[in-house]
Amino acid sequence: LLTASVPFLLLQTLTCCFLFAMENYSVVKQIGEGSYGKVSLVRDAAGKSCVMKVVDTRRMSAKEKKGAMNEVKVLSALKHPYVIRYYESFLTNSKLHIVMAFAEKGDLYSRIKQAKAGKPISHDQVIEWLTQGSLALKYLHDKHILHRDLKPQNVLVSREGRLKLADFGLARAFVPPIRPFTHE
Repeated sequence: LLTASVPFLLLQTLTCCFLFAMENYSVVKQIGEGSYGKVSLVRDAAGKSCVMKVVDTRRMSAKEKKGAMNEVKVLSALKHPYVIRYYESFLTNSKLHIVMAFAEKGDLYSRIKQAKAGKPISHDQVIEWLTQGSLALKYLHDKHILHRDLKPQNVLVSREGRLKLADFGLARAFVPPIRPFTHE
């Protein structure tokens, strides 16, 4: 989705345009951490709960920076009820901040663990989530995007119980095959 020179230019633009954007958020608590960085629950200036993924780009290779910027590019182009909502991104001190909607009920991995511990998931709920996931994937594929990292940890559940696909760091655009012309 991005050319090799775009990540650097995009990082510079984000730094220039959003230098003070962090002032619009207050961190409530850290809710996740991985090799990519940290995820925190934050509140915006209006008091709305959001999630902020912070990726430290200082020690990243050019390829890794391209991947981080790819997540921003992909997320910012997606608008679907079963895909996590993107709000904004900005760069401060070589850290890429990606602000997204908060899925209050956590990830599907945690919900599956709860089910194994005695809090079952109803068959109707499973069917509903499978339908929502299928619709989200159809939306992505119709836009020629492959998620490439589908797993329960990257499937979130909103307060209303809606499934939300998240973590588009490995997502890639694909070119659909061209059908050959025939004489028929």
